[in-house]
Amino acid sequence: MQSQTYTDSSGGLNNRANPAAIAENQSPLCYNIDLDEYGKMQKRRGSLYLFASAKPLPITWMQQFRLATGATKLLYTYGTTLNACDIDGTNDAAITGALTLTSGKNVLSASTYCTLSGAPIIVGTNNTDAVWYWTGTGNAAVLSTNAYMPTAANCVEWLQNRLILANVVDRGSGSRYTNYFTWSAANAPGDWTTDGHILIGSAADPIVAMTKIQKVIVVLKEHSTWRVYWDLTLATFIAEIINPKIGCAARNSVAASINEVFFLSHDGVYQYDGRGTDEESLVKISDNLESESWATNWHTARKDKANAIFYWPRNQYRIFIAEGATAEAADENRTYYAYHPKFQAWTKGGHEANCSLVVQDGSRYRLYVGDYDGQINRLDYFNTTSGAYVDNDNGAATSAYWYTKDHNMGYPDLDKGWAVLTVIMSSTTTAQTLTVTQFIDYGDYGTAGSLSMQAPGAVLDAFILDVDRLGGGATKKASMSLQGYTDVVRFKFENNNLDEHFSILGYSIKYDPVEDY
Repeated sequence: MQSQTYTDSSGGLNNRANPAAIAENQSPLCYNIDLDEYGKMQKRRGSLYLFASAKPLPITWMQQFRLATGATKLLYTYGTTLNACDIDGTNDAAITGALTLTSGKNVLSASTYCTLSGAPIIVGTNNTDAVWYWTGTGNAAVLSTNAYMPTAANCVEWLQNRLILANVVDRGSGSRYTNYFTWSAANAPGDWTTDGHILIGSAADPIVAMTKIQKVIVVLKEHSTWRVYWDLTLATFIAEIINPKIGCAARNSVAASINEVFFLSHDGVYQYDGRGTDEESLVKISDNLESESWATNWHTARKDKANAIFYWPRNQYRIFIAEGATAEAADENRTYYAYHPKFQAWTKGGHEANCSLVVQDGSRYRLYVGDYDGQINRLDYFNTTSGAYVDNDNGAATSAYWYTKDHNMGYPDLDKGWAVLTVIMSSTTTAQTLTVTQFIDYGDYGTAGSLSMQAPGAVLDAFILDVDRLGGGATKKASMSLQGYTDVVRFKFENNNLDEHFSILGYSIKYDPVEDY
């Protein structure tokens, strides 16, 4: 009898290659799985709605705003309404005022922080209506009607104490200038009495998105990538091309960590190192997802409405996209892919998200998504009152699974008699059940079993023989008998139980190599 142990799952999802050809630490199929800081697979945590009652229309934009007083507000839009509330959903009130906002789940906004007279303000645009601002009190209002203030803009940022707008509609002519990069007077985001602008590349290649990283703005056009910085000597912005062939497919797919920018292009997801000025500065990171075809599973008609966030607590870039066979799935973002830069690996899960935002709540960072049913959903939710994560999705069980590769144990041409599977998991405060399916003959045949992991050891008076352990312990293990004689074996680890979580540290397979049977 021989045994092989696997303790690394940091390779994440790889559905490009055959399940027998992927790396030992990769999965051909996983769902609602996170990688922890050590690269171990775990069921993602649950979610909790922000509001007791949903809004009547989809949530189309969110932004956290820290006021000069130190108070924090969450701003969001639905339909023609702009609201502000506390980050726990209380004190919710409309601040739309006289603003005209176009309704529609696909009318998505962008925003940035500015300063006005030394105080913070927030400026927003939806590419259709007038650019607006809010100071933290009263209602929001149109930012400016100066001669050089665009009547609409696709992108907005703040750098060198100037408000920057790009891909704009000219106030005088009413024409759209897709390669315009224009800015306000210094320290005056509402002052557009002078014409400060540059043209970035060709108008045939429109500006899709902008994001600030360090002291530059990364400008992503549809088919090229640029960086823009302020030249102190010339007193103007200077644009440098980074890549003339790779651009951005979705404005809200752009998200930045401290030093890197991630975005969805037309052929996959790319990462920019934030410093380079040549084509090698952009690296495609989605090769392992290539079978998730951009033309089929990732719906091309919906690609420009993908949105993403860099989620600091999990150190991951998470992009929400439309994927699936139903009409609803094709028209709404209900799937996410999470990229883990530390491991250069992806995982996959499900949540509907028309927009997304990382919110700072005291000492914690929370992931908020606005859905199509008028709710803001708090993902990966940690209940500070109970001191524990929520392991359900608004009261419903969360389904999570991880398939292993087709293991041949180093003997690709030799049949094996499969004997015993042992799974090692992190100990939890509650009992958990792991459903395990064994597949042989390259997935053509499967048998299922159930592994029960009890909570850590009970006090002596309640001790159950063969269940509890004195003193508990950080890990638990359980075993199940296997069957069959084949050259490869694959396993599916699954949990779909309410309020249960799992974290698999590793598994071992006992087998007997045989030449004839």
